[in-house]
Amino acid sequence: MPWIPEEEIKRAREITAIEYLKKYQPNRLKKSSARNEWELTDHDSFKINEQTSQWHWKSRDIGGTSALNFLIHVDGCSFLEAVQMLKDEYPTYIPPPVEAKPKKPFVLPTASPDCRRVFRYLKERGISGEVLQRCVHLGILYESLPYHNAVFIGRDENQVARYAFLRGIYDASGKSFKMEQAGSEKAYAFCVPAKSGCRRVAVYEACVDVLAHMTLEQRSRFVKKLGSAIEQLSDGKLVNSPGDYEVELRLIANREGKFFPALRFYTLPDHRFAYRKHAIAASMHPSLAALIMELAAPYLKENAQIIDPFCGVGTILIERDIRVPAREKYGTDIFGEAIDGARENAALAGEQINFIHRDFFDFRHDYLFDEIVTNMPVRGKMTREQLDRLYEKFFRKALTILEKEAVIVMYTGEIGFVKKQLRLHREFSLLEEYCMQSKTGCYLFIIGVKR
Repeated sequence: MPWIPEEEIKRAREITAIEYLKKYQPNRLKKSSARNEWELTDHDSFKINEQTSQWHWKSRDIGGTSALNFLIHVDGCSFLEAVQMLKDEYPTYIPPPVEAKPKKPFVLPTASPDCRRVFRYLKERGISGEVLQRCVHLGILYESLPYHNAVFIGRDENQVARYAFLRGIYDASGKSFKMEQAGSEKAYAFCVPAKSGCRRVAVYEACVDVLAHMTLEQRSRFVKKLGSAIEQLSDGKLVNSPGDYEVELRLIANREGKFFPALRFYTLPDHRFAYRKHAIAASMHPSLAALIMELAAPYLKENAQIIDPFCGVGTILIERDIRVPAREKYGTDIFGEAIDGARENAALAGEQINFIHRDFFDFRHDYLFDEIVTNMPVRGKMTREQLDRLYEKFFRKALTILEKEAVIVMYTGEIGFVKKQLRLHREFSLLEEYCMQSKTGCYLFIIGVKR
C-alpha cells in the first residue's frame, strides 16, 4: 500500500460530505421535505443536513459528517482511493446564511357561532361535556371557520391571547390536521387555570391529553361520591373496597355522556351459562346469544318449530328455548365434534333438542318450520364469490322449509350479502336491524317471511 502523509489524511478528514457533494456531484442531491435537509437521488433513505453536514443512511444504519466516510461507506471507495480523491481539496465550503424571516403578527382564526362539531368530535374521544363547557367559558377553546378546527388558546398573565393550536376534527386517510397559528409564542402554550387550593401541575404533550386528564379527574370524584352514596343507601351492606370485593359495579359512559351500568361477579358464582361445557373456535358466547334472543323476543312465538342450520355447539338454540319455549327444535351442522358437544350442552341445560350431523342444504323434513335462528358461518378462507353463493343458497333454502309466515333471526358479519338477498327476494322483509359489534361489523337481522 502506498504511503500517504499524515497531513494529507488530516486534510481529507476535514472536508465535509455536503461540501464534496455540492461541489462535485450536485446533480446527485435533491431537496427533501424537511428544512435544511437533502437526499440522494440514488439512495432514497440517505439524508444529509445542509448546515451541519451530518448524514445518515437509514437502510444501512450508518452515518457521519466527513466526505472521507461518505466515499468509503456510501460510494464503496477504499481508504486510499478516498484520500487520493480528497487530498488536493480544502475545507472551503461555508454553509449558506439562514435568512431571518420577519415574524408574522398573531391573529386568532375566525370563530364559529357555536362549537357543535368540535364538541361532537371531542366527546367521541371520551372528553366530558362539563370539561368542554369549562374550557369554552374560560375562553381557551372554540371552533374556527371555515374548516371547523378545534382552537386551543394560550393566554398570558393579563389574559391576552398569545398562542393558538389548531386541531382538525376530520381525519382524512388516517391523517389529522395539526398546526400552530402563525405568530404564536410557545412560552404561552394552552393551559387550564388551576382552581383555588390546587397544589399540583400536570404537563402533557397534546392539548387533548389535558382535557382527557380533566375528564378522568372528574370521573374519579364522581366514583368516590357514588361509592359513598351506595354505602349510605345500603346501610353499609355494600362497601366500596379497592381490593377485597365480591361484586364490581361498572359505569360505562356513552357518547351522550350518560352511563350504562354493568355488574360483574367475582366470588359469587353465576350458574346462568354453566351448561356451556363444549365450544369450538367459531362458537358464540352464551351471553351474546341470550342478548340476541332478548332483542328478538317480540318476534318469537311460543310452541314454535325452529331450526338452526349452522348450530355449532347449540348455544343459540338453547338460549332461544330459555327465552321463549318452543315445541320442536332442530340443529344441523357439518362438523361432527360440534354436534357431539351440542348434545352434551343441551343435556346440561335440561333441553331436548334434535341435533343432526348433516349439511343444511341436504336436510329434508316432513313439516315446515316457524323460525330459523342462526349464527351464520364466518368468512374464514371463503372468497367473496363463495360467500355470495352461500347466502343465495341459504335464502332459497329458507323458502322451502319455512311456513308461509315465518321469522329468521340471523347474526352475521356480512351485512352486504344479506341486504343483497333482501333486495332480490320480495318474500323477505327486514323487521329489525341491530349493530351488535361496530368494530367487527357484526349485525343482528330479524327478517319476516310472508308468501
